[in-house]
Amino acid sequence: MALTKQQEAEIQKYKDDYAKAKAEGNYDAMRTANENANKVRESAGVQTYDSSKGDLQYAQNRNLDTTRTPQTATQAYNNKYTGPQFVVRDGLNVDMYTDYQDRVNKSLTPQEKKLNEEYRNAKLDIYDELGLNTYGGKTYNYADVSYSDYDESPYKAYADRQNALMGNDISAAEKNANTTLAQLEAQANALGLQTTDELRKLWTESQLDQKALTEALAAKGITGGGAESARLGLDTAYREGYLNEVDNFNNSKAALMQKMAGVQTDLATTINAIRTAYGTAVANAYYQNLQQKAEAESVAKDALIKQLGY
Repeated sequence: MALTKQQEAEIQKYKDDYAKAKAEGNYDAMRTANENANKVRESAGVQTYDSSKGDLQYAQNRNLDTTRTPQTATQAYNNKYTGPQFVVRDGLNVDMYTDYQDRVNKSLTPQEKKLNEEYRNAKLDIYDELGLNTYGGKTYNYADVSYSDYDESPYKAYADRQNALMGNDISAAEKNANTTLAQLEAQANALGLQTTDELRKLWTESQLDQKALTEALAAKGITGGGAESARLGLDTAYREGYLNEVDNFNNSKAALMQKMAGVQTDLATTINAIRTAYGTAVANAYYQNLQQKAEAESVAKDALIKQLGY
C-alpha cells in the first residue's frame, strides 16, 4: 500500500516537529512526533520507523530530561491500539476519542450525567481490557436516577390490596379453626367431668352393694369363706367397671386430640394455600412491573442517546 498525499503531508509535519524538538533538546516531543508519524504509517499499512533507541541515546549523551509527559486517554489509545474508533460495550457505541469526563462535568440534568458516566465507565472497561487504563477509576453511576417517568404506583397499590386480602383470608381461616378447636376443647372438658361423675357413681354403688351384701349374709347366717367370696365378687366387678370407664375416657380423649391435631394441620395447609395464591399473583405483577419499567427505561435512554448525538 502507498501513502496518500494527505498522509504524506501529515508525516512530513511530524518530521518537522521531530526536527524542531531535537534542535530544542526536547526528548518528550521527539518521541511524540515519531509515535504520531508511525501511527499514520500503520494506518496506511506501510513500514514504520521507530527512533526510540536513537532518541534515548541522543538524550542521554546530552544529559537531556527523558521524562515523558503523561498521555491522555485518547493519546494512549491512539498510540498503543490500532483498533476502531467506535467500540461497542454494554450495548453502548463508545467513541474512544471522546472525553466523556468532560461531558459528565457539563451535563445539565441527572439523566444526562448518568448516561455520560455510563459511557465513561464503558470506555474505562475497554482501557482495562487493553491494559491502557491509568486514568482513574469509574465514577458513581447514579443508579437511583431514572431515565423515564415510569409510574409504578399502580403495582404498589395492587400489591397492598392483595396483601390486605391475604391477611383477611388468613384471619378468617384462623377464626374458623379456633372456633372448632374451642368446641373440641369444650367436649374434652365435658368428657372429663362426665367420666369423673361416672367413677364417683360407680364407687358409691359399689359401697352400697357391699353394705347390702353384708346385711343379707348376716341375716342368713353366712360367714367365713362363703361371705368372703361374695364380697370379692363385688370388688372384682367394681374394678372391672372402673377400668372400663377409664379406657372409654382415654379412647374418647385420644379421638378428640386427633381431631384437634387435624384442625391444626388443615389450618396450616389452608394458610399455605392462601399465601401461595396471593404470593403468586403479587410475584407475577412484580415481574410484569419490572419488565414494563425496564422497557420504559430503555425507550427513554435511547431517546436521550439520540438527543445527545451518540
